[in-house]
Amino acid sequence: MMENFNIYLAGAMSGLTYEEQNSWRQTIKDRLNETYDTFRVNCINPVDYYNFEAKEYDTELEIMQFDLYKLKHSDLVIVNFNSPESLGTMAEIATAYELRIPIIGLKDESTKLHPWQECMCAKMFTSLYKMLYYVQDFYLS
Repeated sequence: MMENFNIYLAGAMSGLTYEEQNSWRQTIKDRLNETYDTFRVNCINPVDYYNFEAKEYDTELEIMQFDLYKLKHSDLVIVNFNSPESLGTMAEIATAYELRIPIIGLKDESTKLHPWQECMCAKMFTSLYKMLYYVQDFYLS
C-alpha cells in the first residue's frame, strides 16, 4: 500500500492578493502532487480552504486551528518568506520546528530574515525550482 507524504505550504496571506497568496503554492502543487515509487504526495495549500477574498469563515481562531491541524499532520513544511514579518507564518514554522517536522525555506536573495527563521529551516533556497529538485531528491526518492 502506498503511503501519503503530506507537504504543508506555509507563507503569508494577509495583505496579499489572491494571486500573491496562491501562485507559488499552485506551482509547487502542480509539480509535486503526483505519485512517486514510495509515496503519493499531497500538497496542503491553505488558500484552497480559506482566503481573504471569499470570507467563508467565522473567526480567525477557526482558520488558525484548521491550518495548525493540517500542519501537525504533515511530513514536510515548505515556507515562502514572501512577507517575513507574517506572525501567522512564524507561528506555523515554530510549531513545525517544535514537532521536528522538517522545514524548507524559500526567499528572495534580498530578503532579510530574523536569525531564528533561518535556524528553523533545514535548508534555504532562493530558487523555487532548485528547491523543488531538492525536495524530490531528498524527501521523495
